[in-house]
Amino acid sequence: MLALLVFIGVLFLVILVHEGGHFFTAKLLGVRVEEFGFGLPPRLTKLFKKGETVYTLNWLPIGGFVRLYGEDEPDLERIKNKKRAFVTKPLWAKLIILLAGVTANFLLAGFLFGVYYFFKGIPQRSQTVVSIIDVLPSSPASKAGLKEGDKIELIYLKAGAIMVPRTPGDVVQFVSKYHQRRIYFKIRRPEGYKKTEIKEVSLRPVQIDGQWRIGVVISPLEIKFYPWYKEVALGVWFGVKESLGWLVVILMGLKDLVVQLFQKHSLPSSVSGPVGIYKITSDVAKTGWLNLMRLIGIISVNLAVINLLPIPALDGGRALLAAVSSLVPSRRIKKVEYWLNLAGMSFLLLLMILITIHDIIKFKVLP
Repeated sequence: MLALLVFIGVLFLVILVHEGGHFFTAKLLGVRVEEFGFGLPPRLTKLFKKGETVYTLNWLPIGGFVRLYGEDEPDLERIKNKKRAFVTKPLWAKLIILLAGVTANFLLAGFLFGVYYFFKGIPQRSQTVVSIIDVLPSSPASKAGLKEGDKIELIYLKAGAIMVPRTPGDVVQFVSKYHQRRIYFKIRRPEGYKKTEIKEVSLRPVQIDGQWRIGVVISPLEIKFYPWYKEVALGVWFGVKESLGWLVVILMGLKDLVVQLFQKHSLPSSVSGPVGIYKITSDVAKTGWLNLMRLIGIISVNLAVINLLPIPALDGGRALLAAVSSLVPSRRIKKVEYWLNLAGMSFLLLLMILITIHDIIKFKVLP
């Protein structure tokens, strides 16, 4: 039950931020917001009404929407209050409103990544230490007391080989070569900003997937902490960098999705929908609130990138159609825009159904 509540909370936050971007910019530019919906129609229930906006809960829990006055009305003569209608606004105002949701999601992601790095520390490449960035549960490293953030300064046998690791590959090579022996690690454990603690731990590797491992994820990056005022600035900077990094990753994933969908008529194994997001969210939530915040940032970037696609019914598609309508202002164009948005929504719902079925099979939700 707790995992389900966390999942609902995560979706609620990213959708609220996205639709809130549309809502507040529409209000700011004088457009009447008729409905603020959580989920997609058909409507489940009316939650409440505040001012001129009705807030609703809808049956399909895969998004949300803001219904603007006059947004889909092809006949301008039927709009009574033209000053408050979306369709009568200049193109620049329409684009601001349509792209505000995407902007809000990127801002949310940058903020969450910034908070993550503020508390976790700033990663920097080091030539002298190899850092542990994750420890697998129930692994030899976990049982020996190694922790995330530990820096491996020395690896050695009780009598014999010694290595000062410079790269993750050095650690892998040493463990593989001496897997039959008990291996000793000299680690530096950061405690706060200045104090460090030197520890020595010993462990015996285990064989996983045919390779000898100790159960850690290691990196040549060293985690450093700074005074809070520097930490804030560096955290925001690394948050922006990570947002841009995920932007590239998601775009490449979308390219693979389109290629495999049309060439092989199947979905890539890496693609996940609501079921997959629920599974990932429930697993990450167990590792701590900071990791959960980072996951929310990733989901927020994902939502922003998808909405930027030039597909009718998505923000990118609507912005493109709005630009075309401003260049060719006619009633026929408005009708074509309406039907294209309807077709785009139908395609997206069908794709979401296919991805959900794919998730059910992949994660073996049903017996």
